[in-house]
Amino acid sequence: YERGTAAKTLRGAGCRYGPDVVVKWLRSLGSASLKTLIRSHECVENGYDVIDCGDGYKCWTVFSSSNYIGGWNQGAILVFNGPEGDPSVKTY
Repeated sequence: YERGTAAKTLRGAGCRYGPDVVVKWLRSLGSASLKTLIRSHECVENGYDVIDCGDGYKCWTVFSSSNYIGGWNQGAILVFNGPEGDPSVKTY
């Protein structure tokens, strides 16, 4: 994954950001225990993706619609069992 930010040109909307931006943003929120960013609305083949940003920080992408627009992808949900640790992933 690339560091920093860049315009996302495929549809002309949004931007791409690297693990360094995730860590910087989560730290800016002022909570030492907030280490996870969850994002959605991007179709990923396995229904989810996780990026280890270092120092215990992670960025999860979750997409809950399986077989989106007639394609082949799994859907997924994240289940958190407490305030710490990684969620369990349920795919379908």
